[in-house]
Amino acid sequence: MNNTTDPTVARVWFAEPDTLRAPHWVQRFDAVLDRGERRRMRRFLRPEDAHHFRVAHALLRHALSRECNRPPQDWCFCRGPRGRPGLAETDCTGDQGLCFNLTHTPGLVACVVTRGGECGIDAEALRPRVNPLGIARRMFAPDEAKELESLEGEALLRAFYRGWTLREAYVKARGTGLAFPTRRLGFEFRDDRL
Repeated sequence: MNNTTDPTVARVWFAEPDTLRAPHWVQRFDAVLDRGERRRMRRFLRPEDAHHFRVAHALLRHALSRECNRPPQDWCFCRGPRGRPGLAETDCTGDQGLCFNLTHTPGLVACVVTRGGECGIDAEALRPRVNPLGIARRMFAPDEAKELESLEGEALLRAFYRGWTLREAYVKARGTGLAFPTRRLGFEFRDDRL
């Protein structure tokens, strides 16, 4: 159990669902999910989407249990007014600041857990977009979109996704979703540092 009360610490947990398909893993993950999660999992049309959901939610439950002395199956979740998931009860061995966020993309699920502040996480598989510059012009700060115009090929794709995942993680932490005016968010990189 980590059980730190330092609000500046964010722990990131990740898993590759495709490596966790053996029956013993599936049984272990299913055993910690609640009835609602199992019901939501059955609604997926594609088995790989259901498996990603299974692994992501089991990962989250185990990550939360590393922070607090509580079995993974005992966590209860709710949704806030904008649909953001949260803990149904705020009591975690006396600490009321436990926050989390989930993300998934083909081949990867991840969660972040913090105390004392909202958090967001995003991951995206690098897939060629039809028009990353068009998306950047609509969703990125003007200076960032202009910077992307000087790039091409894989450098453009990587820079686009770096900006996109930062925005997505930020708006998830804020709990606003993409309703937030993301053109007002500006990120600056120097020597591959934010």
